[in-house]
Amino acid sequence: VGHYPFFYTNNQLREVLPQFEFRFGNHVRNALIGFSSAVVSDVTANPIRVLKVVRQTSLTPISYAEAVRSIVAEEGWTGLWSRGLRTRILANGIQGSLFMVLWKALSESLDRRL
Repeated sequence: VGHYPFFYTNNQLREVLPQFEFRFGNHVRNALIGFSSAVVSDVTANPIRVLKVVRQTSLTPISYAEAVRSIVAEEGWTGLWSRGLRTRILANGIQGSLFMVLWKALSESLDRRL
C-alpha cells in the first residue's frame, strides 16, 4: 500500500522541485525527495497498518470495523494516524532519503559508464 504514495510523491517532486546549484545539491535534492515521499507514504498508509496490528494482536478475532470502533472509542479518529507514526516517519524518512541518494548516485554512475 505504501509504495504507491511513495512513488507518486517522488515523481511529482522530481517534476516541480528545481535542481540545487551547489556542491552536492543533487544529493540534497534526492534526500529531500526521498524523505518527503516516505512521510507522505507513512501518513497515508498508517491507518491500514494500525488496523492490521490491532487485528493481529487481539485476543479474540475481530473485524476491521470492530478494530476501527475500538480505536476511535479509546483515542478518537486521530488514533488511526497517530499510533507509531512518529517512529515510522523517523525510520522510514531516513531510509527513504538514503535510498534515493544512493539509488540515484548509482544510477547516474552506471549511466555515465554506458
